[in-house]
Amino acid sequence: MHGSQKAVSEIKVVATAKVTDAPVRESLKRIQAATKERIKSQKERANVMKSALVKIGDFIESQLRDSSPSQVTSLRPRFWSYVATFWPHPFPDGERLEGMYQRIKNPDKPPSEEQPATNGASSSARPQ
Repeated sequence: MHGSQKAVSEIKVVATAKVTDAPVRESLKRIQAATKERIKSQKERANVMKSALVKIGDFIESQLRDSSPSQVTSLRPRFWSYVATFWPHPFPDGERLEGMYQRIKNPDKPPSEEQPATNGASSSARPQ
C-alpha cells in the first residue's frame, strides 16, 4: 500500500471507530430501530430520529474540534456517511444527514446559497 493509500485507510478506521464509540452507539441503534413497523406514529418516530441525530452530530463535532482542517475535510463526510448506513429506508446520504443536523441545531440560519429556499413561485410572479 502506498503512503497516501495507507493514510486514507487509517482515516477510515479512525472515523468508524470514533463514531461507534460508546457515547453514540445507543443513538445509532435507536435510529436503526426507528422504522414504521416498530414506531407507528410518524411524529414519535421523527422525534426519536431527531434526538438521536442531534446527539450523534454533537459527538461528531466534538471529535472534529481539535482536528486540522484537512482532517476535518476528510473525516466529516466519512463520519456522516457511516451514520447514514444506520438510517431506515429510504436511505439518505451522509451529506443530507449532516444538513438535517445543521438545520436542527441552527433553525434560524437561512439555507445556504447553493439551496435557496423557495415556495415554488417564480420571482416574475411576484406582485410589484
